[in-house]
Amino acid sequence: MKRILLSIITITAFGFGVNAQDVNIPDANFKARLLAHGYTYTGTGIGVIDTNSDGEIQVTEATFYTGKIAAGAANISDMTGIEAFTNVPGIYCSFNSISSLDVNNNTQVTVLECAVNSIVALDLTSNINLVSLACFANSLTSLNIAGLTQLLSIDCKDNQLYSLDLSTATSLSIVQCQDNLLTSLIPANSLGNVTCGNNQLTSLDFSSCLGLVELN
Repeated sequence: MKRILLSIITITAFGFGVNAQDVNIPDANFKARLLAHGYTYTGTGIGVIDTNSDGEIQVTEATFYTGKIAAGAANISDMTGIEAFTNVPGIYCSFNSISSLDVNNNTQVTVLECAVNSIVALDLTSNINLVSLACFANSLTSLNIAGLTQLLSIDCKDNQLYSLDLSTATSLSIVQCQDNLLTSLIPANSLGNVTCGNNQLTSLDFSSCLGLVELN
């Protein structure tokens, strides 16, 4: 009986230790913005993250947070820690100095705005609920949106993309991909409005795009 009780206590203590663990957020500006959510930094859909007001963000606080992540124009260079926010619907981190962004764990995100940064590659294949993407004015040479069947709009202009495969993003209605280095553009079959001027296109295939209404 004592052995069973000891095991229960050990398991409970271990679980508490995991839940009480602080999220690793090495960028001081990112951490400061997160701690300000719901206090000095407010807005529609922005709630309190640091619910116990201890100046840290525990794993449980990040997991239970279901508001937006508003981290735009905050002089952020490192978004490490964003992976702990698994239930947020939107991530807004435009106008920073971010060179790498991993949002594979943020599977509930419907809106991602990471424009005007220095991001080189973006893999969004895990973000199956994504509806709107703004990643313009980065340094993107790779953008993977395979399987994002809910995606309605994408703005990836002013990057360094040589190819863009939209074939599986079957709900897309708006695509802005101007000012890239595109040599290959593979569209989805239901595109509505496409802007892809100021490129170096050598291949453009819009076969089966029965919903296409405008091409600039």
